[in-house]
Amino acid sequence: MGDFTKKERRLGDIFIDLGLVTESQLKRALDLQKKESCFLGEALIRIGAISKDKLYWVLADQYNLPYISNLSSEFIEPDVVKSIPEEIARGYSILPVYSTEDELSVVIHNPTNTEILNTLKKVTGKRLKIAISDRESINNVLDDFYGISHVQAVPDRGLELWSDYFEHSQLTRCIEDISGKEFLNFILISAELEGTPSIHLDVEGNEFLVKFRLGEKLFTKFRGSPEWHGILLNQLKLLADLHKPNGGLITKGRFEYEVREEKITYRLIIIKGFTGEKIILHPFRGLGEFLTLDDLGMTEGQINLVRNRTQVLPGMVLLVTPTQDVIPRTMSCLLTNMNLKNDNVITFEREIYFKNEHFLQIETKDFTNEQILETLYETSSLDVDVMMIDDIKSPKILEETLNMVLRIPKIYGAMVQDSMIRTIETLFKVGEDPTFSFLNTNIVIFQQPVPALCPFCKQEIGSEGLSSLPEEITKEVVLYKPVGCKRCNQTGYQKTISFFEILPITHEVREFALMDLPINEKARKIYSMIQPKLRGFILDALKDGKIFWGDVKRILENIPSS
Repeated sequence: MGDFTKKERRLGDIFIDLGLVTESQLKRALDLQKKESCFLGEALIRIGAISKDKLYWVLADQYNLPYISNLSSEFIEPDVVKSIPEEIARGYSILPVYSTEDELSVVIHNPTNTEILNTLKKVTGKRLKIAISDRESINNVLDDFYGISHVQAVPDRGLELWSDYFEHSQLTRCIEDISGKEFLNFILISAELEGTPSIHLDVEGNEFLVKFRLGEKLFTKFRGSPEWHGILLNQLKLLADLHKPNGGLITKGRFEYEVREEKITYRLIIIKGFTGEKIILHPFRGLGEFLTLDDLGMTEGQINLVRNRTQVLPGMVLLVTPTQDVIPRTMSCLLTNMNLKNDNVITFEREIYFKNEHFLQIETKDFTNEQILETLYETSSLDVDVMMIDDIKSPKILEETLNMVLRIPKIYGAMVQDSMIRTIETLFKVGEDPTFSFLNTNIVIFQQPVPALCPFCKQEIGSEGLSSLPEEITKEVVLYKPVGCKRCNQTGYQKTISFFEILPITHEVREFALMDLPINEKARKIYSMIQPKLRGFILDALKDGKIFWGDVKRILENIPSS
């Protein structure tokens, strides 16, 4: 970084010696600075003692740096300006103006921010040559290259931060470090202690919010000045090595971070919207390893069954669950299970965490059924070994996906349905031939997520008065209900557990499908072949005090008793 030295004389004394302000004006400015926690130069401007131009002229003299008063975009190359991330340029009012092989000339409004200057040196890999100009002039030139932006400028002072879950004294170090490193570290440590599967950072109104997902809900853990958004976004992009501009609506990356002496891999997702960029972090615990089937909650027998069939046999692997929320995590585990190193993989997805060098992803979050079908048709001409579609919205999409089994050896699909028995009935209704789905499907995996009770505050309840209790829940069984405490953010729950039913589409299942019986009867006969069943898992969890009866009553009503 280019060296510059600050003169030892105080700024106020320099203004007095130069005859730019009077003693009384300096005293008024010092009083205002103390009252409103602003810079002395800003206070002098606000009381009308000096102009902005004179302030920066004196600052440049104090730091032995050149001052540029007539900043213009006329002779600056666009590639030079865009050699640093826009978020850093706008957030800290930094304008690159000239670049050589080993040196970058930049104009900055605050030369005292050595933290961001060191970061800039790291991003560019070059020495810095520094000049000073005012923030407004720098931002106007940046607008010439990038257009008008909603990126928040990072204030030199005055950042606010508060939380309903932490004392203000615990947040002091975060507030004092405007680089955002301390705050990010505090967020990640807190999230690890909570065991949250995702961290959400966004600006709502004029307030920055950090939310943790616990169960099915998001809980706000931190609130603060909106400028925190840009600060943390800069830090996260540096960690994930996302310096180059990305024209897409969704930017993805990952990075490793040590939390409480454990190295955790984080998946970073940045979604552009009309009001700014929404940031989502997904932690993957372990030394850079993504989740596997062992992390989902299947029994050992279920894991072996899924592995054996998905790694060897062709046909669709169909994941079914009552809620879209668990599909990304489970589908990424299924893909990881296949150990796809050299396979050509294409995904039609909303959000999956799997990647390899032969990976082609097609975002379908905002696709209509017709757009998905059209894209599926086009896929038939591609060289694809594995295809995955995580949002089968209609029978027609399911039918077309199953039709591709002849062209693509392994297909993964996911759809929303509230039970295995209804899934089987749906398979009979796809295509003109009622056996079509069963001929092209390898295995059906039904996943039922259930919120797990917080072990620290759950409260014992009697079975009397509870309606429709299964006969397996005798009076001797102790049941529990959620209460809420600080450890579970007053929700009464901690995390979510999943129970699975696995239906391999064997020769015997296909024979049942051919029987001349009503669909509901054939579906029950096929369902009776599944072992173990969801009902047993749920009843065992109730007896063990892990879940609340009120959360599973409706689920059990949808499951055949035998």
